[in-house]
Amino acid sequence: GKLGMKTAALTGGEGGRLLAMVDFGLNVPTSFTPHIQETHLWVEHIICQLVDEKMFGGAE
Repeated sequence: GKLGMKTAALTGGEGGRLLAMVDFGLNVPTSFTPHIQETHLWVEHIICQLVDEKMFGGAE
């Protein structure tokens, strides 16, 4: 990015233009919105868990 930060995006379908613009992209290759959202939610929970472990030494 312009500020020297890494960028990430969660996309669905074919990924659109956004997927090509980020450093890390996770595309769920389906047009079925519930599956896209379920996968994105799963990834978001993993990210939260990793942040929690890094900042606080793990979650109970």
